[in-house]
Amino acid sequence: MADERIVDMHDFTSRQLRDVFGRFCTGVAVIASTVDDVPAGFVIQSFVALSLEPPQILICPMKTSRSW
Repeated sequence: MADERIVDMHDFTSRQLRDVFGRFCTGVAVIASTVDDVPAGFVIQSFVALSLEPPQILICPMKTSRSW
């Protein structure tokens, strides 16, 4: 069974987030959530840290993406 623990971004300090974001230099990421209690997600290559305060990331899906 998958770990379904909900993580509150307030559980992390800015330093911890910076350390995590700094370890992701390139590659793919999975963006996942739920829509009406149904899992939804897609794989993306454009993923960068945007801000530590407040914690934000930037993703750039294609306009033609069927998952987006």
